[in-house]
Amino acid sequence: MDSRHLTTSDRTFFDMATDMAETERNQLLQDFQEAINQVTPQETQTLPSEQNNDPEIVEEIMAIPDSGPEPDMVRPSVSNSAAQRTRFSLISASPDLVAVDPRTNAWGETGHPITFRVSFQNQIQDFLIEEDESVGIFKTRIYARFGIRPCSQDLRYKGNPAEVFFGGDVNDATSLKNLSLPPFNHIIVLDHAEGSSNSDSQSERMDTYEERLGKTFMLTIRDLTHGKDYALKFPGTQTVSEVKNSIFQLTDIPARHQEWTGWPSSADDSTTLARAGIDLTHEFTLKETIRSSGSSSSSSNRKKLPPGNHKHPNVIDITSSDEDSDEVMEVVDSFSLEEDIFAPTSSQTSSRNPLIPPDADDEEASAITFSAEFSNRYGPCIPMWFHGTLDNALREATSQPAKDRKPLAIYLHHDGSILSNVFCSHALCTESIVSFLSSHFIIWGWDLTHESNRAKFLKQLNQHVGNLSSTMLWSMDVEKFPLLMVIGKNRASLEVSAVIHGNVSVDELMTRLIQAVDMFHEQQAIEAKEEYEREAREQVKREQDEAYHESLAADRAKEEARKQEEEKKFKQEQFEALEQQKARDFKEAVRQSLMDQLPEEPGEGCTEKVAALRFRVPHREVLYRRFLASNSLKDVLNYVTVEGYPPEEYKVLTSFPRRDLSQEETHKSLEELKLCPQETLTLEER
Repeated sequence: MDSRHLTTSDRTFFDMATDMAETERNQLLQDFQEAINQVTPQETQTLPSEQNNDPEIVEEIMAIPDSGPEPDMVRPSVSNSAAQRTRFSLISASPDLVAVDPRTNAWGETGHPITFRVSFQNQIQDFLIEEDESVGIFKTRIYARFGIRPCSQDLRYKGNPAEVFFGGDVNDATSLKNLSLPPFNHIIVLDHAEGSSNSDSQSERMDTYEERLGKTFMLTIRDLTHGKDYALKFPGTQTVSEVKNSIFQLTDIPARHQEWTGWPSSADDSTTLARAGIDLTHEFTLKETIRSSGSSSSSSNRKKLPPGNHKHPNVIDITSSDEDSDEVMEVVDSFSLEEDIFAPTSSQTSSRNPLIPPDADDEEASAITFSAEFSNRYGPCIPMWFHGTLDNALREATSQPAKDRKPLAIYLHHDGSILSNVFCSHALCTESIVSFLSSHFIIWGWDLTHESNRAKFLKQLNQHVGNLSSTMLWSMDVEKFPLLMVIGKNRASLEVSAVIHGNVSVDELMTRLIQAVDMFHEQQAIEAKEEYEREAREQVKREQDEAYHESLAADRAKEEARKQEEEKKFKQEQFEALEQQKARDFKEAVRQSLMDQLPEEPGEGCTEKVAALRFRVPHREVLYRRFLASNSLKDVLNYVTVEGYPPEEYKVLTSFPRRDLSQEETHKSLEELKLCPQETLTLEER
């Protein structure tokens, strides 16, 4: 294809694909050179790694045409009649090493790389930077790794923390080439933003090495190959190599085939646990590395290498002694370089597990499998995948109040696309992108490689977002993958706010993500304001409802009290009426009894002495009754009682002299009381 007719996105893809192919070619060349080194005596040549005994620095061998001696070139002992020369550039076998791709000038020459081992608190990180870069670029990469702003970085020498590393007139624009730095530099970075206490704490950490030698380290080791966990105690004087050999006794995994996660990048096989930079209680993961076809075919013809820190089956630790190298038997001579440069290795094809197995039924388990396999492919620096179903991820992103929501970023992977590996390795899994995604998004991933999984995802997407997005994805060509789909909540519905395809660079990806977040924040601000106003209205309504219910409850309480009072009064009246009725009944009974006891009134023709009595009663006419003179006063009192004027309530008074007969003795006769022949008596209430 003529590069003059390529678009910008096509050029980006073309460059990335070319870089990936070049990287794989260099790796195969490295394997070839290592095989030659194993059978060729090392007589007089001295490798850079033998001058700097650092197990983290290994060889990457790249054959180039002979163009005369150069300062950074070392002649390997391959053959005195070699038609080609070999150039060495430094890379790191540690996955934690932040390496910068060599930059070539217009003549195709590569600058000298400089290795910086940076210690910050209990973290150690190696940086490989070309000498043409500036001090500011180096500080920016420290910021990307440790989060310390360049203006707050205080760089010191490891051996002498009191001495500033970049002193004098050095500024951020100064080129590293002008500082005459050695190939390897170990420095300490302090954070001025945290105050001067960092320097003191760093000195304290240096002084505790002797104490750590006497402590016991509890190492929790998860064996991924056999699915077992081990909790082992080691003294601080134990070395990393001794730990690996101990694990070999438990797992039958030789040290050279042990792939560890959890060791700091500064730790090599000879490092003690006290100096390794790990906590007293530390966790590791371990698995057995996959042997390449070349090594497996020749394993029967050569002796085993001694245990070492081999982090990849194709990487040889060049710090091994000459005796170790001599133990390697002769490899197969029929090694075709040109055939193997572009031929895919078995580890790239058959050994790669799918991110999600075909016909996956359990969506949540598939999401967890996706995260684990993605980490196995692309290393520890990966997005923080949401471990759950798509429905749960959407709920996590959209069910919160508007001010607490995050957009959902769905990563759709397809192994059939040539862009997948490039995009993941060079864009998605870069530290800046991972940090930005983790801070601003809920991230969920799915693999569309298998049609069953693709159909399952599109069915879920259709239910939540709508038919348009699922239809577009269904008809989308494989080469359009991978992609990032950003979904947000707009009012009550979900919508796709951005789709980012894999043919972008890191800067373009970051720009698109920032744009997506800005769009989300704009909508989020609107909905947060509406939600606040709605909440304020609902709060006023709730307060009004509460006041109404309180007033209603008070009215009901009053009504209830009134009813209780009326009921009480009614019962009291009933009781009083009953008592009055009883009193009346009693009086009537007494009256009837007294009426029966009254003597008969003498007639006009009675010859006996008679007392004619007149009674003046209140509010009534005068009563008149005749009694025999021999009748007693009691008979008179009974009479007035029968008429309704009992002596207990009324006085019976004579006119002259005025006296109360009810106070006299009742057995006296009327004659004795001088009431004969007639008398007028007055009844008066007491």
